[in-house]
Amino acid sequence: MHRLQEHSPSPGQDLIERAQAGHKLSIEKLFSQIDDAVHKFIRSKSSNSNDIEDLVQDTYLQALSSISRFQNKASFSTWVMGIALNVVRNHYNRSPQYKYMFNHDVAYLENIPDSCSPEKTVEKQNSYSALEARVECLPEAIRETVTMYAFYGLSYEEISTKLNVSVSCVKSRLYRGRLLLKVGC
Repeated sequence: MHRLQEHSPSPGQDLIERAQAGHKLSIEKLFSQIDDAVHKFIRSKSSNSNDIEDLVQDTYLQALSSISRFQNKASFSTWVMGIALNVVRNHYNRSPQYKYMFNHDVAYLENIPDSCSPEKTVEKQNSYSALEARVECLPEAIRETVTMYAFYGLSYEEISTKLNVSVSCVKSRLYRGRLLLKVGC
């Protein structure tokens, strides 16, 4: 008669179970096994290399805080990559420096040194004029807000005070301005 073999957990499953029980060395070993893949994945999704380490750490913190809910329906690395994807998305969707960023053109202009060649100076002036022209097509309230933010570098709070509107209104105007500039007003 054929005897059924008991299903013993794989070494990976045993490691996961110990990590879920809070065993520190198991957690470290589990994360070290996927560290290269997590870095590579986040690097492929991130538009700013300065954010990668922060995003990796946020991924591990979220994975650690929810490891007890890991149900082994997918591989552990796939589960962590899902967390990493959410961390990256949230970072770029919720961070004001990305969500309301207009000044990529302005930053480019500022990176051209004042002592640059005449050609670079003309290029800088033309780029600045083109950006100003694009902003001019915006509705007045949005144009005023974008100008204060992108050209004068005022904070949300400073703009809010000057325009006598809420910070939420400033953020909303910047968001709408960014969308309008992308589609060409």
